[in-house]
Amino acid sequence: MAYFWVNESQEYLQSLGFGTELPGANDHAQVPGFGTSLEAGSIGEAWGDYLAVSVGAYADAKYGWPAKADLACVADWDSASYSDAPHCLRRIDSDKTYADREGEVHADGEIWSRALFDIRGKLGARTADRIIVNAQFGFAPDTSFEDAAVTTIATAQKMYGKGAADAVRKAFQDREIPGV
Repeated sequence: MAYFWVNESQEYLQSLGFGTELPGANDHAQVPGFGTSLEAGSIGEAWGDYLAVSVGAYADAKYGWPAKADLACVADWDSASYSDAPHCLRRIDSDKTYADREGEVHADGEIWSRALFDIRGKLGARTADRIIVNAQFGFAPDTSFEDAAVTTIATAQKMYGKGAADAVRKAFQDREIPGV
């Protein structure tokens, strides 16, 4: 299954234009050494959770599988043996804000993944994911939530204009990320 999902992830990213026309599309490492601070590590964990949801939804549509009833539930297949129902390793729709940081990348990542999930809800999967992936090329190895949010907003503005940038900004404001 690992090969299947790696291939699906690659195919999904290519369907967004990475590997073809988007700037930076042929780079293999978006940000070499990424994750050298707690917030950057949290963003990385959040991205992994969010990408799992996005690729899962893509595969559901591609193969005609029934859509997942609880899209925001991450890795329900993995957590059945050690969690109460509904079984979710993590969720990408928590109500956590920046003030709720715990100093642990998985827990703090839920703040960032909720913002990404809200962007998806406002702009649709394809537009949101093109913005999110493209913005990551502008992150530093130790990027903060604030710097990453500002970069993502600027990327939305550049790619899709003010309306998209405003939607992205609101998602980060709703998570109370400073500086946005």
